[in-house]
Amino acid sequence: MVILGNINYLNCVPVHGAILEGFIPFNGRLVDGTPAYLNSLLEKGKLTVSPSSSFELTKGYKILRGLSISSESAVKSIILITKKPLSDIKKGTFFVTSHSKTSVMLLKLIIKEFYLSDIIFKSFDPALSSLEQLLSVSDGVLYIGDDALKIKSSPHAVHNDLGEIWNSFTGLPFTFALWQVSNREKSKDDVNYIYSCLKDSYDFFLRHKELMADIFSRKMGFDKDFILNYWRYLNYDLTFRHIESLKLFFKLLKKHSLIDTEPHIEFYD
Repeated sequence: MVILGNINYLNCVPVHGAILEGFIPFNGRLVDGTPAYLNSLLEKGKLTVSPSSSFELTKGYKILRGLSISSESAVKSIILITKKPLSDIKKGTFFVTSHSKTSVMLLKLIIKEFYLSDIIFKSFDPALSSLEQLLSVSDGVLYIGDDALKIKSSPHAVHNDLGEIWNSFTGLPFTFALWQVSNREKSKDDVNYIYSCLKDSYDFFLRHKELMADIFSRKMGFDKDFILNYWRYLNYDLTFRHIESLKLFFKLLKKHSLIDTEPHIEFYD
């Protein structure tokens, strides 16, 4: 049986939503989870394909063509909350979500490459601590996905959008997740079947955005107009510019000794 990982965030709905709701038939099993959980299952060979953190390319996975979860600039759901402007923080401590690797590595890179700051990073589970608790003992807190979308604006905190910061320094989009194929032996027919379903599901979304926003506003507790506006910030392409940006990301990670080797980006064909 083919097994497809599903990130249970709003940012995955445009590609997976029509499958989840049965508008596109899918003869396989879906496994829900955070990016970190799905990453672990993919590594163990328990998923055929999954949208996984871009950083997971360091494990040698091949990727499906034409699909990503990216942003051209602001992403709205990868947010570092700080007590003061990021440029004013030269030393300190940041709490970073345990739910994703790419966003954490992107933040570490931004701090080292663009702000030249000396920051200690500590992991936390968003379900176990409040923003107020974390900010009382740190200089910043990184949230991703729906957790980030639920954070309310505060006059006493600064909201730093990592997608926007990356774009402002590089002029490139940032790709947070890619549909990656397990390294364990998989049937090419199974992978191609999943790919076909994903493309059909995304095509359905493009034709029925209002319907999908209405359905998932009830399921996930967000206002319909809020969801539609959020989706406008996201980009699901995988073009030459996305690949160029990924290569720069890994090049800079290696420069700062955050990885040992830059991964080869290879499509599954």
